[in-house]
Amino acid sequence: MGQKISRRSFLERSSKGIVAAAIIPHFLKTDLDKAFAMEKKSNMKLKDYLNHFGVDEKLLNDVMAEALSKGGEYCDLFFEHTIGNYIGLEDKAVNRAYTDVSFGVGIRVLNGDQTGYSFTEEITPKAMKLAAQTAANIANTSNKVKPVELKLRETPNYRS
Repeated sequence: MGQKISRRSFLERSSKGIVAAAIIPHFLKTDLDKAFAMEKKSNMKLKDYLNHFGVDEKLLNDVMAEALSKGGEYCDLFFEHTIGNYIGLEDKAVNRAYTDVSFGVGIRVLNGDQTGYSFTEEITPKAMKLAAQTAANIANTSNKVKPVELKLRETPNYRS
């Protein structure tokens, strides 16, 4: 078997690798869109976005119909796919590094002054329609909740 390394050494070496992978393209002046084979947003057409999320106009219309089925006046679908890379430095050393991926669709329904919102990370007809039903139900709720009255109160002094 190979050389044993301590956990600290492993984390230090892998952190340096992550930092190097994150900053090398910047120093090489590489076009990241080309490096990751992504088309420029300005060149993308509606069809490109639909293909990216694996949906078509019929599915979008069906989901919107479901969202408006409880009498909503307006609805919108917000598709999201973002990738974030984070590197934390402390005392000139990397002590945190992680990646975050957000992928899904948010559905908002407006009915008068009521707003319903639901989000799903699963881009399937069933999940999107369920999220649309949830948003529609929230927007259709007629329960009015009175604001809670806030009062100042004396707090005990634990310092002697």
